[in-house]
Amino acid sequence: MHARLKFLVLPPAVLASLALSACSALTPVAGRYPSITPQEAQTAATSTQVLRWGGTIIGSSKVSGETCLTVLSYPLDRLGKPQIGGDTGDSGRFIACTSAALDPVRYRKGRQITVIGYLRGIRIQMIGEHPYRYPLLQASTLYLWPRPQHNRMDHTFIQNRCSPLFTSIGCSSSW
Repeated sequence: MHARLKFLVLPPAVLASLALSACSALTPVAGRYPSITPQEAQTAATSTQVLRWGGTIIGSSKVSGETCLTVLSYPLDRLGKPQIGGDTGDSGRFIACTSAALDPVRYRKGRQITVIGYLRGIRIQMIGEHPYRYPLLQASTLYLWPRPQHNRMDHTFIQNRCSPLFTSIGCSSSW
């Protein structure tokens, strides 16, 4: 008796969708890194460990042929994306420097970024009238997060107990 093998045949569109969804779950900054925060690194001078920090860009400058970004740091999720808002507070500030020329329009104030690199020292700069010890990260990877896309569904509201999306199908305001 011959054993019959049964194969599951999936249409190409389903296979492509599965392949793309598997890839979209990862980012170039996903992975495991030491849990040292910029606040904790303020007392260290250097580190040979590869660190991953992220947050919101609050400034940029050109220093000695490098582009340096000042970042207000936030905790990162498992994919490396800064978790801004909600119950999470910031975890300090840091400066990330790279020899790459960064477009100041793309890497502008308010954008979310994740940086991978090593701690190369501390830079003291003033915040108002107070000195602040900024951990200086030599960036090997800079990942600028895409801006959120807003569509019509993001701005749905309920008026008189009836969503305007359903008014064309006879939604009544009496429940």
